[in-house]
Amino acid sequence: MIVVTLGQMRLMEKTMIASHDSKAATAQPARRELPFQRRIRIATLTLVCGFALAAGSALAQEKGEQEQPPPKQEQPAAKEGQPPATEEQPSAKEEQANPKTNMEWLRKKLEAEGKTLPPADPKATPPVRPGQTRKIPPKTPAVTETPKGPVTGAPGIRCDEPVKDFGEVWADGPLKHAYIIRNEGDQDLRIEKVKPSCGCTLAGQFDKVIPPGGQGKIPISLKTNKLRAKFKKFVTVNSNDPVTPTLRMQLAGTIKHHVDVAPANLRFSHVMEDEEHDATATITNNTGKPMELTFQSEQTIGPFSVELVEKEPGKVYEFKVHAKPPYQPKLNRATFSLKTNLKEQPKVDIPITAYLTPRLELRPHQVVVNTAPAAEMKRLIRFTNNSAKPVKVLSIESDDPKIAAAYTERTPGKNYEITITIPPGHMPSPTGTLVTVKTDDPQTPTLKIPVKGRQPRPDRYPAKKLVGKPAPKATFTAMDDSTVSSDDLTGKVTVLDFYKTRCGFCKRQIPAISQLYQKKYADNPNVRFVAVAQDPLKDPNAAKPNPRARSKEEIAEIYNGLGKFEHVFDPKNFGKKDFKVRGVPTLMLLGKDGTVEAVHIGMPRDHDLAATVETEIDLLLAGKTRADFPEIVKGRPAAGKTRAVKGQPGGKKVVPPPLRTAGNPKPAGKATAPQADPAKSTPDNVPPAKESKP
Repeated sequence: MIVVTLGQMRLMEKTMIASHDSKAATAQPARRELPFQRRIRIATLTLVCGFALAAGSALAQEKGEQEQPPPKQEQPAAKEGQPPATEEQPSAKEEQANPKTNMEWLRKKLEAEGKTLPPADPKATPPVRPGQTRKIPPKTPAVTETPKGPVTGAPGIRCDEPVKDFGEVWADGPLKHAYIIRNEGDQDLRIEKVKPSCGCTLAGQFDKVIPPGGQGKIPISLKTNKLRAKFKKFVTVNSNDPVTPTLRMQLAGTIKHHVDVAPANLRFSHVMEDEEHDATATITNNTGKPMELTFQSEQTIGPFSVELVEKEPGKVYEFKVHAKPPYQPKLNRATFSLKTNLKEQPKVDIPITAYLTPRLELRPHQVVVNTAPAAEMKRLIRFTNNSAKPVKVLSIESDDPKIAAAYTERTPGKNYEITITIPPGHMPSPTGTLVTVKTDDPQTPTLKIPVKGRQPRPDRYPAKKLVGKPAPKATFTAMDDSTVSSDDLTGKVTVLDFYKTRCGFCKRQIPAISQLYQKKYADNPNVRFVAVAQDPLKDPNAAKPNPRARSKEEIAEIYNGLGKFEHVFDPKNFGKKDFKVRGVPTLMLLGKDGTVEAVHIGMPRDHDLAATVETEIDLLLAGKTRADFPEIVKGRPAAGKTRAVKGQPGGKKVVPPPLRTAGNPKPAGKATAPQADPAKSTPDNVPPAKESKP
């Protein structure tokens, strides 16, 4: 390869110019030479000499001759104010090849001149020089890498083979694999959920609890009939491991079909009502045996008609589809079945779909108003003509005189914008007000746009409307068939707790309320706790027994494992009809005069329900009312709950109960502990909580 450097070209050019000038001075020129002509001639001679020198050098190397290094040229004298040149200064070629050496030389040069390099920005991306490659940070792994080694104070999940590669397999049936999950901690590992990434991946019955040092299995089945070529599927496992609560595993491989169809699904995306379309799929036999294909279904289904053409005998076929009107509105679908003579795949199904695009289209097709607007509300409707023939909008009218409608032509005969204006405070009818668009299209002269007002939803918690009102008159039944009426509850602060035995939240709420009762109010004659069962009771005379009904004994047996205060039944459904109980558990707090002072629904996670009820009972016993109840502070876990904290043994920390009062003092007679400084009360190995930024 012949290479002439720029320095050699410059040197030869100077030599040629000097030689030419000396000859021109002694000789008498016949004619005047222009400068650009002189430059072109010298440049041509320079290139010729350069190529000759390079060719000679290459020939010398082939003969084994050693090239002598060029004589060392003397460095020119340094100018005033500049450091003398040294041998450490790299050449331009070396500077380009080694940017680090270049930077060191530049730094030394600037230091000699009394200057310094500016500091480098750590966030700036360094430029890529010729011959360099920029390092790209590695991507996030598709599977979770579980830490190795034993775990103390908590369960530790580990999968030795998180990636299962099946390799190249035939699509003969589902692929099956069982992940082995080991518990390397010293507490029970609970597998809470196994979630595959798609519907073709199914999880079987897995071991939900794995003891310390033990192992369990998570069986996975993967359907292969819809997979093509290389595939990757993921399985996510949620557990109670505080370090790795989510474990991600992978299934990979390459699927080969005995009879391959490409494309596997034939789709016609946008079809007009008067258009015809054609498509072709290729059917390939990969078994090596001769294949025969015959239709097992009709060759015409709906708007689709098909035919089969053999391209290579027994090997390749073409499946041709022709779609023509009339089409069904929106989606048209059909599946054609082919029968083969191959035992490996006796049947081939080819689905075909076609979506009919409306000729005149409104998006959105209706306007829904949730609440009466406080200000003027405008809604935009796009009217699109998808056909080739232009359509003109003649007029637009609204059935409701308060609702205005207007249109603007964006593209003549093709696109329009319809604006619907609703005045402030106006709620359209729930049945719908129609806005009519009139066009000059003979097939669709009018289009209707419904404008509806959403019907108000029923009150989700009607029991809260009883606050401040006298308790409804009701009669409940005890286990010994004695009755407890609302009049019996006056004169005391009463807690009515409505529940069901099949309610999971009730099974968490009743023990907390029962613990409060046993701890503080069991011997107080001015306080009464009553649990009211809302389960339907079995009726032996009923024509059609209720499958969810239970006997009194069954209900009492379940309740005795949860709570320890008074228990009654509600056979006449006073709780649902009069106390408006729609969701359980529902806890009502009645004052001494029988007024409903508070209603608490459900088992909240953002505050301590038992502590809140305790504060409210103490205020009622002190002669206060609901107006003196403190605000419930939310946003923190309930007392006794745990959350994962890095650095703690086991990765968990017990969270203290939230502050129960917001600016109001506790009732007299009960000491209030001073609020501790969170920065001082935080353990040494747990950092204080960071303040949230606004």
